[in-house]
Amino acid sequence: MSGRLARLAAERAPALCLRWARPRGALLGCCGEALAARALARAGWRILGRRVRTRFGEIDLVARAGTTLVCVEVKTGRVRADLAAPRWTPADRLRPSAFLRQARAARVLARRFGLHAARVDLLEVLVDDAGRARLAHRTDVGGAEY
Repeated sequence: MSGRLARLAAERAPALCLRWARPRGALLGCCGEALAARALARAGWRILGRRVRTRFGEIDLVARAGTTLVCVEVKTGRVRADLAAPRWTPADRLRPSAFLRQARAARVLARRFGLHAARVDLLEVLVDDAGRARLAHRTDVGGAEY
């Protein structure tokens, strides 16, 4: 599968892509972001942007939950299906400085969208050997609402 076609498949049909294409690296992350955006939209959130660039860095998903702007960091990783609790999670790859940058970006974006409250959430996408994804959503990982 060519790079462009694989990326399109990851964005349009992420669950199928995870099961049959067994993506790695950036393509795995693209599948995770698409699954995360769909889950948030199903929960009633409005997705305002994907891969939004700010002077503080890139935000994976920018969403609106009620009157709050939420910057969502999506981390996707593979875990073994036979482990009840994985020894590591995709979030273990994040440093505290990443959350500080996300918090700064959240404040800037909240002003841009005319909202007064902003927060940073973490959404982990855990993909097992069979290509099934499990999402774990942690709210307000950057501290209190800004």
